[in-house]
Amino acid sequence: MAGVRWLPWLLVVVTAGCAPAGSALPALAPTPSPPVTTAELTLSQTSFNGSTRSIRIRPDGEWFFTPVDGSPLAVVISHGRLDPPAHARLARLLTAPALHAEAALPDGGCPGGYRYHLDTARATATWTDCDAPDRPALTAVLSLVSRSGTDF
Repeated sequence: MAGVRWLPWLLVVVTAGCAPAGSALPALAPTPSPPVTTAELTLSQTSFNGSTRSIRIRPDGEWFFTPVDGSPLAVVISHGRLDPPAHARLARLLTAPALHAEAALPDGGCPGGYRYHLDTARATATWTDCDAPDRPALTAVLSLVSRSGTDF
């Protein structure tokens, strides 16, 4: 009876060596890519009359919108999360060398237009509507945030 207990193991060892030479092992499932993270950022917009609204976007894409004081929206907490494609694009924009180069430029002033301020761990930038044509990377961040359902 002692030999019968070893019979299943013997069959496994014998049949394991029967695979044809060069046969591939089953493919493993691909490793999921890590979630996208960005530097935390605050983007604010100040109008010519001094009223300011801002949005803060956390590294995981969650956002919190702060409307202009005194507006009907000021009593509502507005927050959400960037969808994965928008969050990935924001991550690319924030690490682009062009954004850092544009952040180093002084704002030109713009009577009657908006002034924007972007603050991240890696860059701080201030620009105006009049500067926008010379600031495509910063304008792309503003456009992405504005079109991503953030209320900004």
